[in-house]
Amino acid sequence: MKDYIIELNNLTFKYSDGTKAINNLNLKIERGKKISFLGINGAGKSTLFLHLNGILKPTKGEIIFNKVPLKYSHKELKKIRQKVGIVFQDPDTQLFSANVYQEVSFGAMNLNLEKAEVKRRVDKALEDTNVFDFKDKPTHFLSYGQKKRVSIADILVMEPEVVILDEPTSSLDPKHSAMIEELLNDINKTGTTLLLSTHDIDFAYSWSDYIFILKNGELVGEGTPEEVFENDHWIEAGAIEKPLVFEVYKALKAKELINDDIIPRNKKQLLKLIGT
Repeated sequence: MKDYIIELNNLTFKYSDGTKAINNLNLKIERGKKISFLGINGAGKSTLFLHLNGILKPTKGEIIFNKVPLKYSHKELKKIRQKVGIVFQDPDTQLFSANVYQEVSFGAMNLNLEKAEVKRRVDKALEDTNVFDFKDKPTHFLSYGQKKRVSIADILVMEPEVVILDEPTSSLDPKHSAMIEELLNDINKTGTTLLLSTHDIDFAYSWSDYIFILKNGELVGEGTPEEVFENDHWIEAGAIEKPLVFEVYKALKAKELINDDIIPRNKKQLLKLIGT
């Protein structure tokens, strides 16, 4: 039996101008999984994420976290934000302290922990994100890739059960994108559930355990990466493309140049399949 950490029941949200960003959304997030949300701009991904730790309150419907409906008192919101952390797309909107160590320690200090526990958490978050060597550096002197990792450390110091990332590889070069991917895999190995939105279809295909496709605040498809990209109706409805590795495999398969039925998820697996 699957263990769901988050469940959305008939979730609907309208902005003050009447725009309906989420429309009667029902979905379940399995604990400990790596999950991607795909869809064009305006599909509702960011709005959905802001609901998952109570930044936004639904117009209708409910969010269930660990089998308990989310409540919106100050006390309950503080609790959920310790357990569900959001890393925003632009790190400059998240970083505000004078240097890296102060930045990452801020969240832990607000938990009223002992000084020794704060230091343990901060040091671990800095080490885990590979930013410990410049812990005393002013945040405004960091590279964009370094800022991304510090913004993730901001959340890890809270020791959340769920980490949400909005476009984590956006504006990064291939080297730093690979570093972020490795970091996310390491975080997930601890049992942390990871949710992310991305326009990088190849990354979502190779990385995800499960994928949701949104359009106009509604769910148009969900499944494993193989299931999602096998379904042309979902791809067309979500206005997304198929991953290059997937398309090359299908073309080779159609020409009977390969016989293997195991669909490769990345370039390395594809090259191995064709004997390169």
